[in-house]
Amino acid sequence: MTDQEHAYILYREGIPQKEIARMMGKSEQTVTRWKNAGEWDKKATDEMMSEQTIQEDASELLRYQLRTLKQIKEQNEQQTAADGQPRLLAKGLIDGVRDLYNVTKSREIEWTTYVRVIRELTGFLRKENMQVAQLVVDLMDDFLNSKRKNL
Repeated sequence: MTDQEHAYILYREGIPQKEIARMMGKSEQTVTRWKNAGEWDKKATDEMMSEQTIQEDASELLRYQLRTLKQIKEQNEQQTAADGQPRLLAKGLIDGVRDLYNVTKSREIEWTTYVRVIRELTGFLRKENMQVAQLVVDLMDDFLNSKRKNL
């Protein structure tokens, strides 16, 4: 992933351009140039609308699958009651629902999660002890950049 792509992700997360520039060790003018050339505002709007549609479709499909599994479960219970032989749901059915669920929940920790946590920690430090905050902010930026480079 390029520096511009990482900067865009931060921008989309709502981080001000000045802070993006500081975190990435770039000038504010460079970030502004990237933003304008990449049409970040339009791109972010388009992506958010697309993601919302995908999430809604996946949630609807998950609800459908869960209703269907419930019906299969009820049929299995009736058959079990009739002949005394327990019946389990097929592993493939369970795996499919699990996969759909994973689409609808948030991903594992991503780089943007690190950024959010570091920003919150920095804000806390600034309120509690500005000297400590000033000492660690460069190290935190280095940490974020090392995580970004390992993606």
